[in-house]
This record gives sequence, structure tokens and C-alpha cells, in this order.
Amino acid sequence: MLCAYAATPLWLVWIFGHLYMQDLTLRQFYGEGDYVRSPADHMVMGNSVGVHYLKELRAKQGDDMQYQCLGVTNADGTKPSLSFQVKGEPVCCSLAKDQWSIPFKTIGDSLHLLCGKWPDENEIVMTPIPERMNR
Repeated sequence: MLCAYAATPLWLVWIFGHLYMQDLTLRQFYGEGDYVRSPADHMVMGNSVGVHYLKELRAKQGDDMQYQCLGVTNADGTKPSLSFQVKGEPVCCSLAKDQWSIPFKTIGDSLHLLCGKWPDENEIVMTPIPERMNR
């Protein structure tokens, strides 16, 4: 019983620390005042798009049977990581386990998406911006 009393504050510190760091990551991505944090960890009330909506994010299989991410790179220009959706389709975005939507912003003629959650988040860039995202 004493162990449970000692572990509870540590667990709470870990949970609130994780929420703070995820909030800081979103603030740095969107900029101050451009989003509202949701009480549910898997939701963001800012510009976000459903994982299944962006068909251009799906990896395509090339002639060599390797998956390719055409028009998608990490923000630093490197090749993006693949993750697999529930349906087993590979996407060019390293998604978090329960990630339903992806925060996004447009910069010039590129769409920037924040995949994953702290500490495993990565920003990817899509060029050109898909037509239906320009609305």
C-alpha cells in the first residue's frame, strides 16, 4: 500500500509532464495563439486533418517492390518514416499509436504536417499542396 502512495505522485508528474511537452511541441509547430489544446490527448483544436483524408500521404510501391513517398520529405529533407494504418496501408508519416488527426500548416506552396507525439514527433513536408487542402 505504501508503494502505491509513493508511485501515484510520480505517475501524475509523468502524465502532466508529458502533456506539457506535447503542448510545447504544438505551440512551436503552430505558433502562439493558433490552436487550442483539447482535454483529450489525441485531439487538437487547430488546423488538423484526418489520417485517412490525405490520400497523397500513402506510400506507393515502386517497380522494385519498395515503398516510395513521392512529394513527401521530412522537414530536414530526409526520407520520411513509414507507419501502417489500421487497414495495413503504409503512410509516409510516423504516426503515434492512437493518432487520428495530423496537425498541419501551410508555408508557401508546401503543406507541413506534425506526425507523432512528443518525444517521437516529426514534421513532414508535402509539395505541392493537395488541391482539396487549398479550400
